[in-house]
Amino acid sequence: AQMLAGIPTTPAPALFDNELNLIYDSKCAVCQWEVDFLRSRDERGRLTFTDLESEAFEEGAARNGQLDYATALSSFHAVRADGELLSGVESFRAAYDAVGLGWVWALYDNRIVAAFLDAGYALFARYRTDITRGSTIEALVAARSARQSARPRSPTGMSTSV
Repeated sequence: AQMLAGIPTTPAPALFDNELNLIYDSKCAVCQWEVDFLRSRDERGRLTFTDLESEAFEEGAARNGQLDYATALSSFHAVRADGELLSGVESFRAAYDAVGLGWVWALYDNRIVAAFLDAGYALFARYRTDITRGSTIEALVAARSARQSARPRSPTGMSTSV
């Protein structure tokens, strides 16, 4: 047990058994390629993956970084087992480190390189869905909302799978 002001504390339970949960968009070919690559390198099972386009993606869930769909679409995200949310290049860096390829991102330790990579990724992320899915984030959010509204509701008010 850890100590806080002389009082023993117990760490919060892990949200999942793996080191990181990567939140990704399976309908984006670039994103899916990255996930497939990381899966192929994850020999020690440190990563888990949640497709934001699947039924398993629960908006607001701690294991999903408490992200909503629109925010999840806006950037690549990773959630550590302790609940820490990483976004953009930091999520790639953590994922590569988890699969033993952290050296790939060693250049990110240089402030100038980090600023360049962050700016480049931010630009890509801003237009990613337009480029890879042919639609804006706003249009994808509206379409998802319409699909969810059209789902039948159970007597408890929860939407049911069709």
